Amino acid sequence: ENSDTHTQRDIKKLNESKPIKGIETFSYQPNSDAEIRCKEIAMKIGDRYMDFILSVLKSMDGGIEVVEDGYERFCEAKAKYEDKGEQVRNPPALFNRCLTALIESNRYERESNEGNL
Repeated sequence: ENSDTHTQRDIKKLNESKPIKGIETFSYQPNSDAEIRCKEIAMKIGDRYMDFILSVLKSMDGGIEVVEDGYERFCEAKAKYEDKGEQVRNPPALFNRCLTALIESNRYERESNEGNL
């Protein structure tokens, strides 16, 4: 049995074991260049759902630049793990953490510039 068959079976098990929770990446139909890029990133990191990445795209503290910066941070973090010989067990969770940290940092910067801190 080759690894592709094994991977497909694992994906099928995952799909069957979890209830549908939102916008599925595979079937999502993007309506803009930014949404196309979000889908590409979601596919690259193996995220089965696009809810979070799309919410970041559309949020006041988000946008495509934040998504791209978050993806860059994700790639750097993933490379650091791999340099140490470790695997990232949950790439979508790591990506979401990178995005969340970036959003919080941007929000803090904006609020401090506005004198709200």
